[in-house]
Amino acid sequence: MATTPILLHPLQDWLPDGTEIRRVPDMKRTGNRPLYTTFDGAPYSHILLRDHVHGGYKSIYRLQVPTVDTCPCNRFNGNRVQRYFKMVHFGGIYLAHAVALAWIGEQQTDEEGRPFQCHHLNGVTFDNRASNLIWLSRANHKRYDARQKALRELLGNLQIFERSDFDRWHAMSEPDFQAMLAKYYRDPSHDPMEYELTHHMEV
Repeated sequence: MATTPILLHPLQDWLPDGTEIRRVPDMKRTGNRPLYTTFDGAPYSHILLRDHVHGGYKSIYRLQVPTVDTCPCNRFNGNRVQRYFKMVHFGGIYLAHAVALAWIGEQQTDEEGRPFQCHHLNGVTFDNRASNLIWLSRANHKRYDARQKALRELLGNLQIFERSDFDRWHAMSEPDFQAMLAKYYRDPSHDPMEYELTHHMEV
């Protein structure tokens, strides 16, 4: 009797609650175990379990817990604590890279053959939603990080930025960006309350 084969590693599927899930494309650093993510950045593995009641096997998705990478604090953003999640049982791939590969597209290279870098748009490195990630060349990544740092120093280190901010700043020329900084600059001696509200630090 012919049996229906189980599609063990689909590229796209849905969890029991209807949440869409996508497989991370095969890469050497993901190892041999298939890795899946949701749009919100939750990582899953796909396994077969023996069904002791009905016999045979059943295919399920199992939520994985990423580990916090022990990278040093990113001093580029002042005293803000940077946390990067890594999938140690899947070749050590960063969770942000896995989500970007599954939902945004493959990792491209620049003119010099260097791979693009994954950037968190709002500056929160543990916010791995696909809507918060973008692939950037190293030059553009360094340029945008410098602008983000300048705005954080001006507005406060807890300031969270949106994708619309990224699009606007990325399209600005350097003189226009510096003019915007000068426009929004405030001397803290004129308004001590504003200084206290906008110059706090995250520890």
